[in-house]
Amino acid sequence: MRNLVGDVASIVAALGDEKVTVVGHDWGASLAWTVAAYRPDLVARLVVVSVGHPAAFRSAGLEQQVKSWYTLLFYVEGLGEAFLRKDDYEVMRQWLGHPRAEDVIRELERDGQMTTHLLWYRANLAPDAFIAPPPALPPIGVPVLGLWSSGDFALSERQMTDSASYCAKGFTYVRFERHGHWLPLEAPRELGHEVIEFCSTPS
Repeated sequence: MRNLVGDVASIVAALGDEKVTVVGHDWGASLAWTVAAYRPDLVARLVVVSVGHPAAFRSAGLEQQVKSWYTLLFYVEGLGEAFLRKDDYEVMRQWLGHPRAEDVIRELERDGQMTTHLLWYRANLAPDAFIAPPPALPPIGVPVLGLWSSGDFALSERQMTDSASYCAKGFTYVRFERHGHWLPLEAPRELGHEVIEFCSTPS
């Protein structure tokens, strides 16, 4: 993850000298939290979709651990790939419920992209995360907007709402109803509205 923080820092540097609003979903949200924790000099505001603060995620109890069961399969090289491909990508089409499942399946089968995607899990979420203490990160020193939906198959509400404890400059929580995990694709207008409202509010 620290290597990815360096990548984000390089992108921000290329944009100029001003701080930016960092927005992330899923693994992008995990990275966004880490950037805000370790490089607050780059960040004006933080928007995280679906995934809460790393310590809140790891402390969210049995409900979240049950929801995260699949990460154990993804961690094992070859097993994660086979699991996703099983029965003509039944997992992708039915359980994950990705709105663009067919496009994603084609992408995953191109140029080794399947393993590339799973390496995020293998590099950052080892199986011992189920029993190890949560990570200790510096407090988040910028305003934070957290967005979560009641239909999320992979993430509990608690791991998002408990994130407030780690936000020194305030945490705004917005709960979506009826949508699932893929909020940026399922509710782009509503999500965009909340982000614009948050960014327009004086800090």
